Amino acid sequence: MTHRIVAAVLVAVLPGPLSQAARPSAQSLSFEAASVKKNAGGGAPGMEIRVTPNGGFIATNVPLRVLVRESFRVQDYQLIDLPGWADGERYDITARSAGATPEWQPMVQTLLRERFALSARRETREMPIYAVASVREGRTGPSLKPTPPATAAYCTGQRLPEGQRPATDPAIPFCGMRQSLGTVQGRDVPMALLWRFVSQQGGRAIVDRSGLTGNHDFDLTWTPEQFANRATPAVVNGNTIDPNGPSLFTALQEQLGLKLDAQRGPVDVLVIEKIDRPTEN
Repeated sequence: MTHRIVAAVLVAVLPGPLSQAARPSAQSLSFEAASVKKNAGGGAPGMEIRVTPNGGFIATNVPLRVLVRESFRVQDYQLIDLPGWADGERYDITARSAGATPEWQPMVQTLLRERFALSARRETREMPIYAVASVREGRTGPSLKPTPPATAAYCTGQRLPEGQRPATDPAIPFCGMRQSLGTVQGRDVPMALLWRFVSQQGGRAIVDRSGLTGNHDFDLTWTPEQFANRATPAVVNGNTIDPNGPSLFTALQEQLGLKLDAQRGPVDVLVIEKIDRPTEN
């Protein structure tokens, strides 16, 4: 099975201790061979990262920022002192490891150090954050509900009698989370995954003060800021965006019963000490 991360690349984890040390150990994982080239597309949109079962890693038209962010499993606001060219310049990477690649992130970290001369350190800094809480204590909004037992059983692979199997909507992946422009839907989703999404959208770390536990189902629809208050609705990939719809903050309150309180707090960050344009081959 080929693992793909396309366009948005939604694999960053919740803010917190960085998943991998910024500096390598003697046992750092690395690819057997790797080709790094600057993408010749002139900044065309669209990118892809995929891992193949035989240990292959392929990144196409990927900005350096994305490679650093995803390999260290941080979010953009956790990257400090990354140079501006790391946003604009895109790269194609083809690499292979000795066997299967269960975790490609440590190998890409090593590649960044070897080919891009990356040096980085971890710090904790006081930064803007959001505290998420319930609008009404002990209650959720109309579009956020605890996952029903039958759905939870289905999503964990338990076999259910025919009459107890939940009906599935083919437009919604029944287990997990699906995002498109201005919408996100979840079925049997841990709350931590929803906080991760809100953190990505809001550009700040999230502190959970909602008191919600367990997995939930939810449907959230909002108008992205760039499409708000237009004279006519925008159509993106066949989907119509309502220019008069709620903002993300308003949708969270009205649909999920959650509010975001802007605060300041400690956030783990990755400080880039050095990074150069790569040696190509």
